[in-house]
Amino acid sequence: MADFATHALPVVLQTIQTTRDLGFRKAAMDAGQAQADATAQNQLAALRATQEINQRQRQRDLAKAQAARRADFGAMGVSANGGSARAVLDGLTKAAGRDESDERRIADLRADEITAQQTARTRTNLLSYTAERDRRMLMTLSSIL
Repeated sequence: MADFATHALPVVLQTIQTTRDLGFRKAAMDAGQAQADATAQNQLAALRATQEINQRQRQRDLAKAQAARRADFGAMGVSANGGSARAVLDGLTKAAGRDESDERRIADLRADEITAQQTARTRTNLLSYTAERDRRMLMTLSSIL
């Protein structure tokens, strides 16, 4: 019985130490993950804010371009409400709409990339932690046998 206690005590202590170390590592990993999540959320928020700013600028630019064209048409004595003048103004609106749509697609792709990178980091961290935990537990078990 004394042999078993002599052999078992260091194994139990090693198991406790391993479990404690893994707990610390998990806590550190969780803190790092929380920070990475916050960074990703900040990147997404910045991306959306930039998109909104660009949209407002595009709307201002469109309004200025339309006003300039209307002034040009008025100076020529042409009504901006019909015919080719209307087509020119509609063309400006459509071009601005295409630009906005293109920017939205690019921003969505960038947001998807940020999200995918964050998901990959989470998966990698979890796999790394699990592998380390399993390795340590196997080492502890092998020392028992």
